[in-house]
Amino acid sequence: MQLNFDPPGPVSKAFMDCKLPVKFIMGPVGSGKTSCMMMDTIYAAAAQPRSKIDGVRYSKALFVRETFRQLYGTTIPSWWQWMPKNVGEWKGGGNEAGSHHLRFQLPDSSIVDLIVMFEALGEQNVEALFRGKEFNLLRLNEADTLVPDVLSQGMIRVMQGRYPGEKHVDPALCVKGVAGDYNAPDIENYLYHLMEENRPENFGFFRQPGGMDPRAENRQRATLETYTAMEADLIAQGREDLARRMIHNQYGFTRDGKPVFIEYRDDFHCAGEELQPVKGLAVRVDFDQGLHPAAVLRQNMPNGQLRILDEFYSEGGAKDLCEQLKRAQGSSKYAGCKFVGGRCDPAAAARDPIEAETWVDAVNRLMNWNGKDRVQAAPTNDLDKRASAVRMRLRTNVGDGRPGLLISTTCRVARKGFNSAYQYRRKRTAGTAQYDEAPVKVFPISDVQDAIQYGALDEGGYEEVVGREARRSVTGGRTIIAKTAFNLFGRAA
Repeated sequence: MQLNFDPPGPVSKAFMDCKLPVKFIMGPVGSGKTSCMMMDTIYAAAAQPRSKIDGVRYSKALFVRETFRQLYGTTIPSWWQWMPKNVGEWKGGGNEAGSHHLRFQLPDSSIVDLIVMFEALGEQNVEALFRGKEFNLLRLNEADTLVPDVLSQGMIRVMQGRYPGEKHVDPALCVKGVAGDYNAPDIENYLYHLMEENRPENFGFFRQPGGMDPRAENRQRATLETYTAMEADLIAQGREDLARRMIHNQYGFTRDGKPVFIEYRDDFHCAGEELQPVKGLAVRVDFDQGLHPAAVLRQNMPNGQLRILDEFYSEGGAKDLCEQLKRAQGSSKYAGCKFVGGRCDPAAAARDPIEAETWVDAVNRLMNWNGKDRVQAAPTNDLDKRASAVRMRLRTNVGDGRPGLLISTTCRVARKGFNSAYQYRRKRTAGTAQYDEAPVKVFPISDVQDAIQYGALDEGGYEEVVGREARRSVTGGRTIIAKTAFNLFGRAA
């Protein structure tokens, strides 16, 4: 039996090479991720140590889908493409579980005995799904469509090492693990929370480029022309949300809202790692004031790139927020860096006849900022202008393919907001979709976004916005972008 398989790209290869106990791959439709998971199952079985009893390499894999219709409509046919039904012993069909018993010889003359079970959750609960089953490999096809308990309870079953058992393989050496594939879900899906916000160190996550990206994988089967036609059809149907997820591999949004910053691409504007401050360059702190304030740490790079290093928010007012900032300032990460005031909501500088000092005065006092280091009110509170300042950064290329705005992975709230949680709510009207003029206020998402917007108005951002508005009025309302034009998804037109 030949086990030769060429992964469709470097991301899918890294997924297959990963030996962590839990790993997931996320990609657009047609990217070859499911095939990779199928073949990864074969390779894992081939890597199982020989039985201490008879020298055979024993493994059991369990593929899970939400319904039997999905199982027999896509998952099992995909499996048969690599392991034909007439090879080995196949059992099952219709609305019942299936199993495929394979036995094959490796070049070292050892025998692999692999049983692959196919099961649907259906109307049974998760405990019933796993009851009585022993397996060392769990495979979650279209994992975002499953309830979270399938992963959590399935992990427990796998890590117990019940199969093939200690009599065959030392538990410490047994090959076991969980793998899954899925299309980019919306930001409320459990996999977004798990992989982007709370990923354990022993979880691998592999994100393929979008289908229209020059680095797209599986180009032999999923061509640019195919994706272009698919995108046109979806947009014609008013399903930009599906085009975003299924083609561009960007996190989606609910159809009840529209993201404020549709230009944001998480795989481009997020650094993919924790950004470290550049020593010798001031770390500016931008604020959104109020009872539930927020702050972001910003550095403006010499090449014009705006970097968001960290975010902070509090339900305890200015004092608690400043205490968080001072702890960060004293941390090893920011050793040798100078924190200075950035920009804030102009309302923070307004005098209140009851209070002895303004909100911004209180922050400057708490942070010991004086003179030119003090927080300054942003030149405007106009939502269109400050959103435009951010939008220009998102559309800017500072050279060598680097984005004008780059966010650290530590900024989970900012990323969630950019990915679509910071959105305009859809109005309950018939016919053409209409949306509110102002984004939905949700703490801390909108507060962190406001802080970013005030910071984007600094360092010439406001002047550039005003200048562009003036040029648009001169050209009769037409927007002219000197370097490059962008379409709906932020790609060069």
